[in-house]
Amino acid sequence: MLNLKTQIYKLSSLSFLFALFFVPLIANGQAVSLTSARTTYPEGSSILVSLSIDTAGRSINAISGTVSAPVSNLSIQDVRYGSSIISLWVAQPTINSASGSINFTGGTPGGFSGAAGPILSFNVLAKSVGTYTVSVKDLNILLNDGQGTELTGVKINPLTLTIEKRKEVAAPAVTAPVVPSTKETSKPSVKPKTTLEKPITETQPQDILPPDPIISSINREPTIENNKYFAVFFAVDKDSGVSYYEVKEQPLLISLFTESFNTEWTRANTPYILKYQLWASNVRVRAFDQVGNMAETRSFKPFHPTLLTIFALLLVIISVASTLIVAKRRPTRRRKSAVSK
Repeated sequence: MLNLKTQIYKLSSLSFLFALFFVPLIANGQAVSLTSARTTYPEGSSILVSLSIDTAGRSINAISGTVSAPVSNLSIQDVRYGSSIISLWVAQPTINSASGSINFTGGTPGGFSGAAGPILSFNVLAKSVGTYTVSVKDLNILLNDGQGTELTGVKINPLTLTIEKRKEVAAPAVTAPVVPSTKETSKPSVKPKTTLEKPITETQPQDILPPDPIISSINREPTIENNKYFAVFFAVDKDSGVSYYEVKEQPLLISLFTESFNTEWTRANTPYILKYQLWASNVRVRAFDQVGNMAETRSFKPFHPTLLTIFALLLVIISVASTLIVAKRRPTRRRKSAVSK
């Protein structure tokens, strides 16, 4: 009897230890999830889908992958990533309409650790009736350990959507008004009309704010384009995300008299090699978000040291020439005054 109690006590202790140490590890594993407000929608609905990550206490600094949806049944309409944990995009989320996918690659300088970290969100249009799955493939996550170690064993939670045929909804019957009459006549009530159930529209909040802030600077490095001047710029947009940048150069002083030498607004990626390497210029940078909101900043590019050296030499030459001319004129004046005496 005593041995039986001892064995039961040991089994209970082992079960407690297993529940204490191993169950949390199973329950709190790293996971990437696709979610929506509901899983059943009528045909024609616009469905908002969010992609997020739970690192389960691990710190990550880079993530890439592809969101995929059946292109014949679910059409991806737009994508937003302004509130993403990813602040440095190597490849901004891009929709491939032909394959029904979104590709993305980015990093989180300093690392991210937490649950339900937003990566991106997008709207899909339910085109046909059926049950379809939105999934993530080619997922690659790197730990923030300074060695680029890949995080393995990440669970991917796809989203299964059921699209139903829109139901016919009967409008309430309308009874014709009673009109006084000498004859006893009765008008039949109007038959109720039937209409199709309205599709559900879940849209992203309207983005009315421009990107902020824009950081822009002019630099020169021996390792970049043979020490040429280049512009570096970066902007953040917390709503729809930055879509693209434009750059315009205005030569100093010259642009005050004519715009002929100003460059056109040009789409650019950072770093952007400047056109005017010798002459000083104002470099204007625009940042546009996904819905077209724009913010602008400008930086000053100085004269190239070579040109400054040329200017200095010209000043020396002009100064020496002026001195010689003045020196030659002075003796002539003295001789004329002596002759007159």
